[in-house]
Amino acid sequence: MANNLPSYASPEVVAQARAHWRSGDYGKAWRVLADNGDGYADNAAAVTGDVRDGSDYAMQTMVRNHWENATGSSEAYDTKFRQVARIHLDNYLKLLEEGIIPNSNDIVASYKSSLKEAGLLPVVAFDAAWESAFGNNNWAHVLGMDPDRISVAWADTSGMAGTLEERAKGKFRIEYAGFGQAAHYGGLCCGNL
Repeated sequence: MANNLPSYASPEVVAQARAHWRSGDYGKAWRVLADNGDGYADNAAAVTGDVRDGSDYAMQTMVRNHWENATGSSEAYDTKFRQVARIHLDNYLKLLEEGIIPNSNDIVASYKSSLKEAGLLPVVAFDAAWESAFGNNNWAHVLGMDPDRISVAWADTSGMAGTLEERAKGKFRIEYAGFGQAAHYGGLCCGNL
């Protein structure tokens, strides 16, 4: 199985990222994964690490502003961001250590559970804001994730509501469907319209 994993998921690369996580340098941990081909990690490194260019600055600013807008103050970002970053990166690395490549749903679920563990509401999750803005899991295309890592169904919906009457009883069928291809979004985010 390890031979089929992308280079960013190799045991050596993941161990290097884990070492940075242990030292509290979450930006460097994400950067190790990004430098080995992980598109999601590239954006996470921009948000949690040192500003390398204008797009890193923009990502950090968007996340900080979203946190402030979602919570009503800068206090949550100032006091909880590193805790959430630590938990989220730990979740991500645990999956890689198990030989599992995190998909878009894993990432959103991890971010939301990290916020909950830190005492914040899931609405603070910036990935969820992107999900809302771009529709379903299409945020992942914009962040440069490999298309095969983007989930088109969020949960096993068997046994959930199939009629309006069942929904009224509190059973819900939740299904997210992605559309388009990564190349389509490349034009949107890079000005090639």
